[in-house]
Amino acid sequence: MDDRRQKDLDAREKRRKMNDLQRGIMMLEADLKKTIKEKALIEADERKIKKETDYLKVTLQKSQSRLQVVERDIVIKQAEINRLKKQVNSL
Repeated sequence: MDDRRQKDLDAREKRRKMNDLQRGIMMLEADLKKTIKEKALIEADERKIKKETDYLKVTLQKSQSRLQVVERDIVIKQAEINRLKKQVNSL
């Protein structure tokens, strides 16, 4: 009788351990799915930020180019004003 009782206890303990392990696996799988989703979101954010950064770089280059043109125009116009003032003073 004791032998049978011990076997029943061993079988119940084995089932309990099996259930605990399966529950642990399920929890880890759920956590893994959440982590994979989070990774996908982060990667999507990185792609979006890279596109925005590229756009901003192009915009900055255009602005810098335009600034050079405007600065050149200022120098040319100042030189022309100085030239005309000299002509006025020489009259």
